[in-house]
Amino acid sequence: MRRLVLTACLLSFTAGPVPAQDRLLAPTLSCQALKTAVARGREVVVASSDTAYDVVHADGGACLNVNGESSEPAYVPTTDEPSCLAGWRCMQRSSDGSSSH
Repeated sequence: MRRLVLTACLLSFTAGPVPAQDRLLAPTLSCQALKTAVARGREVVVASSDTAYDVVHADGGACLNVNGESSEPAYVPTTDEPSCLAGWRCMQRSSDGSSSH
């Protein structure tokens, strides 16, 4: 019985929840490094702070015609650029044709 309890305790420490998708923290990267990561990953989560993030796509066409979404440029601050064009983010189109987050 003691062995069973010990095994259960050890498993509780090693078997945790699946980690969230890795985020690139834009303010810690150069603009070129961020662009390269987006180009390689094609679709990556880019954080501009600890609490603000977007899914950034390498291709602006990735969002078109998906649930009424369109794309817009994804500008984020990096170590060397206050407004680096990292890629494209999907935006929900409103009924009047404009885009919103």
